Amino acid sequence: AYTNSEIDPSGALAGAELDGAFYDKYWDLKTTDKPEQVIEFYKKAWPGAKVEKEDDYTEITYKFPGAEEGEYMTARVKKDGTIHLGECLKMGKHKR
Repeated sequence: AYTNSEIDPSGALAGAELDGAFYDKYWDLKTTDKPEQVIEFYKKAWPGAKVEKEDDYTEITYKFPGAEEGEYMTARVKKDGTIHLGECLKMGKHKR
């Protein structure tokens, strides 16, 4: 997780089953740092990640070493200082 952030008490800290084959775990964090700083952090931490810019957020998607098809990490960095982290793994791989 981004180093200068904390759990957003108004946000999510949960997981959901996807198509019976994957489990997506996610966390909402808050930071007072500029979105550009957070985006650069994830781009350095996740070399080769795919970066997509939208109007209200930037999403960084990373297929980590050893990931099976459909597994990935994602960080959605919003302009308001919210960071939505996600980890999608095949069922049974998450440590709950």
